[in-house]
Amino acid sequence: MANLKLSPPWIILAKEITELFRNDPLVHIVYDDDKKEVKLYVDDAKKAAALDMILPKTRDFGGVVLTITVVPANPEKAEFEPGDKIWDIAFAGNSAFRYTRYVPGVLAGITYIVFRNTVVQYYTDNLGSMYGLESTLYENIMKDIFADTPMVGIFFCTDLPDATIPLPMPVMPLGGLSNPLGEWP
Repeated sequence: MANLKLSPPWIILAKEITELFRNDPLVHIVYDDDKKEVKLYVDDAKKAAALDMILPKTRDFGGVVLTITVVPANPEKAEFEPGDKIWDIAFAGNSAFRYTRYVPGVLAGITYIVFRNTVVQYYTDNLGSMYGLESTLYENIMKDIFADTPMVGIFFCTDLPDATIPLPMPVMPLGGLSNPLGEWP
């Protein structure tokens, strides 16, 4: 324990971003510790533009600024259609992503970005997650990424495993609970 060395929070965030996109075949992450920069190299122009729109450009850690840069593989300009859902495009093909639920509202509505509920083990030396074993990892990573960015109407969630979804209660026949011990004298 005398040789215990913990990484600073910007390195932990860089590792979390790497884990978030680890199974996305179109995104490749490179972290440069000297420049304090995470670069996301994206093979698809539309996906790159969507990630560039939603990800914050910087994250401040009390004087140390981590820069997050999205680099498209091709320089073509991506065009979005009016009905395009930016979060769906940004996470398409990412096995961590499950679905997006848009709930229309009075102003702008609410968007739920739902991630897969899987137990993930990744390298971290954060004492908050000492073993790096979490089932809500992707939700927590998104909350860490956007910690300095005010997000109105955007919620990051973890999906329920199929076995824990409650089944509807059976309908009791009339009088089923009114006389639990039979007829009263």
